[in-house]
Amino acid sequence: MAIFGSFASSTLAMIAQSHAFNNISTNIANINTGGYKATDTRFATVLSRTFTSGQGSSTLSGGTPSLDSGLGGVRATDLNRITQQGNIISSARTLDVAINGSGFFALNTAVDSSGDQRFTRDGSFDISTGAEFSVAGIPLSNGTATTVTSNEGFLVDKNGFFVQGIKVNSNGTFTDNGTLESIRLDQFAFVQDFVPTTGAELVLNIPAGQEITRKQVDQFSVAGTLTPGVVPSVTVNGTTVSVPAITATDTFTSVRDALVAAINGNTTIAGAVTATASTNNGLDFNITSNQTSIGFSSFASTNIVAGSGFQFTSSTIQSADLPENSFAISTIDSAGAKQSVRLDFAKVSNNTWEVRSSTSRTPVAQVDTLTLVGDLEGPVPGPADAYSVTINGSTSSISVQTGDTSIDTVRSRLITAINNDVNVNQAVVATASATTGAITLTSLTPGTGFTTVGNAGDPGTDQVDTITLGGAVGDIGDIYSVTIDGKVFSVTTVGTEADLNAIANQIIGKINADPATLLKVTPGTAAGGIFTLTAATTGTPFAATANITNAALGATVNTIGLVNTAVNDTVDTATVAATTANVSNEEISAPTTITFSGNGTLQTPTTLSLPLTFEGGATSTVALDISGLTQFEGDLTPVSFEFGGFAKSEVTSIAFNSEGVITGKFADGTTRPLFKVPLATFTNADGLARNNGNTFSVTADSGAARLVNAGGDGVALILPNAHELSNVDLADEFTKIIVTQKAYNSAATVFRTADEILQTARDLKR
Repeated sequence: MAIFGSFASSTLAMIAQSHAFNNISTNIANINTGGYKATDTRFATVLSRTFTSGQGSSTLSGGTPSLDSGLGGVRATDLNRITQQGNIISSARTLDVAINGSGFFALNTAVDSSGDQRFTRDGSFDISTGAEFSVAGIPLSNGTATTVTSNEGFLVDKNGFFVQGIKVNSNGTFTDNGTLESIRLDQFAFVQDFVPTTGAELVLNIPAGQEITRKQVDQFSVAGTLTPGVVPSVTVNGTTVSVPAITATDTFTSVRDALVAAINGNTTIAGAVTATASTNNGLDFNITSNQTSIGFSSFASTNIVAGSGFQFTSSTIQSADLPENSFAISTIDSAGAKQSVRLDFAKVSNNTWEVRSSTSRTPVAQVDTLTLVGDLEGPVPGPADAYSVTINGSTSSISVQTGDTSIDTVRSRLITAINNDVNVNQAVVATASATTGAITLTSLTPGTGFTTVGNAGDPGTDQVDTITLGGAVGDIGDIYSVTIDGKVFSVTTVGTEADLNAIANQIIGKINADPATLLKVTPGTAAGGIFTLTAATTGTPFAATANITNAALGATVNTIGLVNTAVNDTVDTATVAATTANVSNEEISAPTTITFSGNGTLQTPTTLSLPLTFEGGATSTVALDISGLTQFEGDLTPVSFEFGGFAKSEVTSIAFNSEGVITGKFADGTTRPLFKVPLATFTNADGLARNNGNTFSVTADSGAARLVNAGGDGVALILPNAHELSNVDLADEFTKIIVTQKAYNSAATVFRTADEILQTARDLKR
């Protein structure tokens, strides 16, 4: 009976309309959900054709028998509207972005990108708090650095899933189809990232009317008396050269010329200055800097023993001009810090300039150690030992006094003399060292160097022992022996010796044949059976004895005797050692000559190679393009300066652009790209599976995700400070409610009517 089929069809109709109503209510509930995609309901007929009725046209007459459709009905089918874009509204949040076009943001459920993939259109992102970390070297306002503990921060969606992006390469570009990773955007995420500067470009004008820069010139005069034994010395930038001691045949001119030759012959000094004899006076000579704008220190001195009567005078007759044209450029060093480099331009002739680079360094206080050695010979019988030290041309000296009991006593008085010298104590302080006789000289200002020359007055004397052979020759078996520091040199006579000199020369020959002994003594030539033993090193004594064994016992008793004819005297010294070298707070490079044509354009070179060292030891090698330099009238006028690389710095803010690139603004004022957010596209995006939290997953119907670039691939643009709402049309949903409600009510009426018919049929039986 067909009436039973009406129950099935009406029931299926109510179920289908209920499903449609559920979709409508869900759509309306998400009317303001960002990126929500509506679901439409469509219906499909359900027919059951299981048997043929007996009525209708016969098949023999070409008709079609009627089929029973009493079990027919309807089923609901969902249609996703995922590809339909929702309304985009503006937003004040930096982390709100919208996709204008096709595509989805890629997400991952794990921070290391090893979790499940998800996709969303909802670009209302936030920053999550991740693992704790520490970062060192964060600068403070007082110039020091500290270690900061913070938490990682990753870009996430509203579900806490991690937004996936491609990290920028070191050259500022992105790799197409690069590896996706979670986007870390906390303050210190990029503080260890940097790229040193390797290239830069400078365009400026150098004033053509600049005066030629002068070099420093110091003039020295020799005067007084040419006392034999005086040793004149000149010190330039801490390096001292001396000439041989003055003799009776010297003149002031010969002494001056010897000093000029000594200065120019020293490779260290000659690299900085050049000495020339004055054309005005045979007693003067000049020392001139080899470089413009670079000064030097110089002073003259003599040995303290015979210094009286001979005088040096010196003065700077032309000071080095300081550069009047300087320009500061920036560079990123090998440690990732932004550094300032000063370029100094000095004019050396028309159309020719010298340029130097200057960088800051950590200054180090110079430390010199002056060590006094001597035997403390006092004023009686005299002369007394004397010690002096010359610091920056100013000499402090003392002599041994009767009450001096040790070299440390003498040292204490010399320290007092140094610290009381007003020409010295503003730059250097003297203190006693733990080593006997040693004085530590320390610069008061780190980075400010000084020169130290030590002198001692007693040159010492060589020990001399005289050995005398006596008696007659002709004996056989006499043994003559000389012992030097425990080593015995003996000669046994054979009776044929011509004289005592022959025996003495045999002893001398044996001494000369022993290299170890020759390091201690030097034997003289025998004369009349007498010869000497002289100390090989002044101030170093030796022990010697002489003996004879008269084996023959002849009529004449032969003898050998030894007498100390010159007592050893220790050499007094005042030795200077540079314990800690001075490091100035500025490093100035060697000059590079640049030339201009007559019309003011640069000729050579077009590139400056700048090997730079900075405070803390970091370095940088920069190829500076200066092809745009000009030399015209006027002031030093900078036009432009650009340099590559970027420094370590903290992120202060981030922003998206239309191509999905996340740029960061850093504390040092720079802005650079950090990540690119690609878009995922699908062959059939409506076939994606829906997940909680308004995200989607890949299905067989959707096809695999393909990553594309926003903007560049023509798929979509990223809209910063915008938010995509749902694509639900409220008016349309209300219309659907009315239609769905009528359909449901009608199906319910059919069900109720069928029930009433069955009840009537039942009652007919009665």
